[in-house]
Amino acid sequence: MKYLQQHLSDAGYKDLAYWRYAYDRHGAPLLDDLAAVLDHVTAFSVGGPGNAENLVTACNKCNTRKNNSDAVAWERAHPVKAIKGKHGEPVDWDGFSSLFLFFAEKYAANLTESEKAWVKALKNERLTAQT
Repeated sequence: MKYLQQHLSDAGYKDLAYWRYAYDRHGAPLLDDLAAVLDHVTAFSVGGPGNAENLVTACNKCNTRKNNSDAVAWERAHPVKAIKGKHGEPVDWDGFSSLFLFFAEKYAANLTESEKAWVKALKNERLTAQT
């Protein structure tokens, strides 16, 4: 979303609200609700480790609401509801990863080290899926 906003801004579109580092309601309302973020299963603030085994992805809104609650208890009290769309559950949703790869190639000089790692992981995933 960051590079989509940059691309549109470069094309003359101003006052966009697609991306902001803080994912706030004003600057990035879609990301405030739906962005994937890293979440500690056992909250760091209550002694949970920062290692990979204690990390999962969660939507930004859920992670904010869960705060430092126990993940298992939180999921039990707030079960994920299936999307009830006209055409059923989403099937081919890639979470904007294709869009990210497109803009990552266009703005390769601007990528952070973390974004470069995502490019590598996503390209490897696509190669694995094709075989």
